[in-house]
Amino acid sequence: DAFDRMGGELARRGFHHLGGLTLPYLELMLWAGQDTTHYEVQLTDAVQPVDVVFLTDFAVRGWAHFATFGRASTGGWAGENALFCLREDYDLDSEKFLVSYLQHEARHFADYARFPELGQIDLEYRGKLTELVFAQDSQRSLLEHFEKAGAPNESAPHSYANWAVMQDFGRE
Repeated sequence: DAFDRMGGELARRGFHHLGGLTLPYLELMLWAGQDTTHYEVQLTDAVQPVDVVFLTDFAVRGWAHFATFGRASTGGWAGENALFCLREDYDLDSEKFLVSYLQHEARHFADYARFPELGQIDLEYRGKLTELVFAQDSQRSLLEHFEKAGAPNESAPHSYANWAVMQDFGRE
């Protein structure tokens, strides 16, 4: 496909890339720098070993960053073999990184292996529940964010999972 053909040329020019579908749109991220750190991440049911690839020196930060004039963007994602993190988005000592990124994404990483058929909405739902379990100082702001960013739109897994968490939370 086009992303595969483009990838070789980008690598020759010193860039790494993410392309393909990041629901609900096609994605393109380009960056020049990256380094890897190993973590042992506590989840509710296990300790998940993960490598986090910290990405720096972005040329293009993806569709969400473009569409919101830089007010929002993907902060990272879970791949098959590692987690990927946009380094400039995080204070590595904050709950935003330790809980909302690291434990959320490590939950995805663990679920990929344990539940390989799990759909994107369910993966996001489980990640958001993991955040709520481990958050201390940020739990209220997480709930507020889930409420504001939630929508019953199954073509947007993050929004749908936010909505579903708040629906379930409200029932409880």
